Amino acid sequence: ALYITFGEHVPDDFDRCPLFDGLSNNRRGQDVLLKNAPFSSLLNQNGMTAAMRILWVLAEVWRPHLEHCPVIPCLAATLLIFLPDEAAVYELLCQMLGRSRPESPATGHHGFPYLPLTITAWQHLAQAAVAVLRHNYPDLVDHMEELEVNLVKVAYKLLTSGLCTVLPFRALCRSLGAL
Repeated sequence: ALYITFGEHVPDDFDRCPLFDGLSNNRRGQDVLLKNAPFSSLLNQNGMTAAMRILWVLAEVWRPHLEHCPVIPCLAATLLIFLPDEAAVYELLCQMLGRSRPESPATGHHGFPYLPLTITAWQHLAQAAVAVLRHNYPDLVDHMEELEVNLVKVAYKLLTSGLCTVLPFRALCRSLGAL
């Protein structure tokens, strides 16, 4: 995959980074990665380079299918903390993405994809999360709606960040481990 993406000259330094958020891939790398994947700050320089290399290869290899999946940088950075082998993290992310493709026979529990790959799929997931919240905690949802909280927007932001913008590292690891 490295050869397909970079040819014979695999870079060791990246100044830009794809984030899979539907915006341009030509955005400043390390600063943008730190903002969008907060736990990437736990990586050393080699880890940051590995994360950006993985993101570039995923962007190239999965380009036709991967339209919008902003949780990928969070997952890559978190996985690199525990799996220092760049190839293992890349392969794990490819497995997740492979299960997420609509034509994949292993699309997950009850036909839902493992990771949404389009903005529409993320919006549907946020709406489903709010529906579950409404079913289990109707009084809370009513109260939040009285306060004019846009629950779908909040759910979308939390889900697309992989919860890493709101959970402490240990709680995030437990949540990911429960999947």
